[in-house]
Parts: sequence; C-alpha cells; structure tokens
Amino acid sequence: MIDLDTYLSRFFKLSECVKDDVDELRPEHVSCLTKLSNWVLDPLRVRFGPLRVNSGWRSQRHNDALRARGLGASQTSAHLYGGAADLVSIDGHSPGEMCAWLAMDGKVLPYDQAIDEYRHSAWLHIGIQRPGNIGNPRRQLLAMRVVDGVDTYSDWLESSLGALSDLEVTPTEPQGGGSIRG
Repeated sequence: MIDLDTYLSRFFKLSECVKDDVDELRPEHVSCLTKLSNWVLDPLRVRFGPLRVNSGWRSQRHNDALRARGLGASQTSAHLYGGAADLVSIDGHSPGEMCAWLAMDGKVLPYDQAIDEYRHSAWLHIGIQRPGNIGNPRRQLLAMRVVDGVDTYSDWLESSLGALSDLEVTPTEPQGGGSIRG
C-alpha cells in the first residue's frame, strides 16, 4: 500500500497529486511524480507561491472518463504515467505569467511541455519527459483555447505577442525636461 501522506518533494505530498483510483497507482507513477515535483513543481512554487494541483497522476479509467465528457484529456497524456500536473496559483498568478517565467528565467527547468490552458477556467499544464526518453526535453510552450467548441493549440509566445500587437499604444513625450547628449 502506497502512503498518500508521503512528501514527493519539499512542498508537495502524494495526496495532492493523486485524486482518484488510488488502488491503480504504481511505484513507477510515484517515481515520475517525485521527479516532476522536485524538478518543476517546487521551483514554480518558490517563484509563484502556493499552487493547487487540480490533476496529477490519472488512471486510464479516469482519463477515458474525461475524454468521454469532452474535457480534452489526451489518449497519450503525461498524466497517465505521473509526468504532468495541472496547476492553479493560489495567490492569483495567471498561467500566462507562469509561462512567461518559463520562457525567460525558467528555461533551465527540465519541463517537456507547458500549456496555458483555458476552458471554463484557467490553469497551467506542465509535464516532464516520458520515462526512457533520452535527450533534452522539448521545453514546448503552448496556449490552448476553445474555438468554436474545439480545443485549439498554438505556440504560446506567438499567441502572446499577437495579443500584445492588438493593444492600442499611444506615444508619449519623454518626461524630465533634460536632453540626451552623446
């Protein structure tokens, strides 16, 4: 029997990362969750404060039920091996803020994929490479939005820059009254 009160890392307990079908949880899933927590979740927690894990490891049965309800669970989800978590910042940081940090300062973290997801609420999906994958993680940053009832994925940076280009910018005069001399 696996003890759900076990700490996977400094900040995360196994019980936070496993919600359903505990009887199907295996030691290899716990191993992946431990890596995910230490390598990725803890650094995010240090930077953004407390995080709630909405979904960590999922059984095949739970994943299939999510798919049947049209909730976007992938057949090859990293959640199935304990390599992904869906996070919400308790302090109100947006998934976009977390992705921006991953793109800049967090790019040294060994995450494989991060997705700024929005369906009826917003969260950050973040995962590590599958066990046995050799080589560097992809460090792929995506944005997912529902468009006409279909989950639509795009490059996070491109979609963020596109949103910024839609802003109306009004030039202003420099303040201070001084001049710049070369």
